[in-house]
Amino acid sequence: MKCSVYIAASLDGFVAGKDGGLDFLGLVARPAEDYGYARFMASVDTVLVGRKTYDLALGFEPWPYAGKHCAVLTHRPPAPRHGEEFHAGDPVALVERLARTGLQHAYVDGPEVIRQFLAAGLVQSLTLSVVPVVLGGGIPLFGALGRDVPLALVGSRAFESGLVQLEYAVEPAKRAALDPAKLAFRPLTRADLPQLHAWCNAPHAARWYGQRKGDLAAIEEEYVPTIEGRVPIAAYIVLYAGRPIGMMEWMRFGDFPEAMPLYGVTDPNIVNCDVLIGEPDMAHRGLGTPMIRRFLRELVFVDPRFELCIIDPEVPNKSAIRAYEKAGFRHVRTMPDDGDGKPIYLMELRRSELQPL
Repeated sequence: MKCSVYIAASLDGFVAGKDGGLDFLGLVARPAEDYGYARFMASVDTVLVGRKTYDLALGFEPWPYAGKHCAVLTHRPPAPRHGEEFHAGDPVALVERLARTGLQHAYVDGPEVIRQFLAAGLVQSLTLSVVPVVLGGGIPLFGALGRDVPLALVGSRAFESGLVQLEYAVEPAKRAALDPAKLAFRPLTRADLPQLHAWCNAPHAARWYGQRKGDLAAIEEEYVPTIEGRVPIAAYIVLYAGRPIGMMEWMRFGDFPEAMPLYGVTDPNIVNCDVLIGEPDMAHRGLGTPMIRRFLRELVFVDPRFELCIIDPEVPNKSAIRAYEKAGFRHVRTMPDDGDGKPIYLMELRRSELQPL
């Protein structure tokens, strides 16, 4: 599970004033400017907070964590009011347990909890919005962690209000950069099906694939016809430095005419793609975007008939949507029902828009 911090502080590092108040945030309040908060919240499925932050959030209307799994780290658990859970103890155990349920991205909030998670090496991303004021005292964001925590600046932005937003990767040396040049593809075979079954039911992927795939027999029933060429879908194993790490597929809409009205497709030579990064240690490592670009360039758009690719991630699958956006796909429309009762985020990319590798 990816853990991210997204927080505002004064120039001298306080997240609240001496009285615990947040009045200083009003200095940068602007109509229609949330400094990326809504977009960030849309990317997370989990909120991990301390008791004081939780008590503060209870006073907001509406409940600010609606639609998210909320876990409160406290030794003083009250009765839950919005379906939240309470955890006392090791934050590593909490994150591991939540990841096993299929949750993918956690928002870590509250200075005490942030310090715990940084000390435990659980945070991957930290976005700090620096408010142009010196408070001279209050509740500090950072304190003694017992060790240094290296950061790498990913981006920065200055706003008209004077707020400066800094985005950092946390302890990047612990996660060595992956080289997209080491990606390759080979056709799916029968021997790959047990591995594909394991991938689909891994915690990070089961939310999107596990229920649909079921047991190994279900995998075989779905993919053996593809492997044998009886179903016109092209399925490939993705390799990284020769190691199988996932699967990608593509299909031509003209081979599945029943799907064309549902997607609003009239050209039979429009194609559809799907991506699965199966190995947990390769997920959320930045490989999705180069995988998509390379797959389209080397295996799909090599056919001159194909000028347009449409993809259809489920609306809650924010990490997939971000990867497609970075690859150049743009949102066309949101379909409330894909035929299975799931809302999907319809996106498209033309051959002429495909960016270089």
